[in-house]
Amino acid sequence: MFKAHQPHENDALVCGEADLDSADGWIELVTIAAEFPEHLEVINSAARSNKGLGKYGLTLRGTPGELNREPLTFRGINR
Repeated sequence: MFKAHQPHENDALVCGEADLDSADGWIELVTIAAEFPEHLEVINSAARSNKGLGKYGLTLRGTPGELNREPLTFRGINR
């Protein structure tokens, strides 16, 4: 997603990367969300990221309410 959209960044589209296998990556994700409160946040992560999600995902448990955001999860299956 980043590689496809980053060249088209403008006032309505901001792209960022965060390593969701590390605690710092999750902090970066929350920081980006706080920096752009008027934007929707789309997180495209690898299917193998369950390990990072299990380890650091609780970081997001209280954050959406603090940032006035409502989380919505989609899982795509490539067949």
